[in-house]
Order: sequence, then structure tokens, then C-alpha cells
Amino acid sequence: MGVAFILGEIFPRQMTLMFTHDPTLIDLTIRPMRIICSSMLIIGFQMVTGNLFTSIGKAGKAIFLSLTRQVLYLIPLAILMPHLFSDPLDGIWWAIPVSDTLSAVTAVIVLLSSRKNLHLDSGGLITQE
Repeated sequence: MGVAFILGEIFPRQMTLMFTHDPTLIDLTIRPMRIICSSMLIIGFQMVTGNLFTSIGKAGKAIFLSLTRQVLYLIPLAILMPHLFSDPLDGIWWAIPVSDTLSAVTAVIVLLSSRKNLHLDSGGLITQE
């Protein structure tokens, strides 16, 4: 996710050139790519947290965390946020990093609320009570 963040923020034109050579489309893509890539670093944490719960058999928490990003937050924000911006497309583009940020915060809350049931064994592996 760190590499995606760096590439999307520093080289959006070059990344777009991998898919199209249309100058108009490239110009329309640069700003949204930077907006979307702005949350790549924090969403990596959310994904790892979801995988942690999957690996220790807490499928319900893993599914919940997976759904927060795309369903619980993104859909309502994509409907609401275009009304908050002078350019409705900006609202849609910003709904993505806002959703990612909210889902990462949710992952922190779920992880912290579960920490009393998570323990490291002598090999550094996480176990549960």
C-alpha cells in the first residue's frame, strides 16, 4: 500500500499512461488518483486487521471490518458527499478516502476492544482465550 501511495501521489500521470494515451483522459485522471491514493497507507492497516481476525477464527469481526469500507461507509458517503462540494465529482472522489479513514478508525476500535482476548505466545504468535 505504501508503494501504491507513493506511485499514485508522485507519478499519477505515468500511472495513467499505463492504461491510456488520451491526453484529455489523463488530465481528468490525475486529481482523482491523488485523492484516492491519499488514504492508501491507512487502509493497509485496516486490511491487515481484518486478516488478523480471519486468521484467528473471528470471522464475524473480519467480515464486519471488510464491510465497513465499501458498504457501511462508502455507499452512504458517495450519496451524501456530492451535495457538499461545488463539483459533485469531487464529493464522490473524496468519499473514498473518507470511507477508508473511517474504516481504519473502526479497525482500531475493534482491535483495541478485542485486545484483552488476544495474547502473544512465546513465539510471538497471537492466540486467543
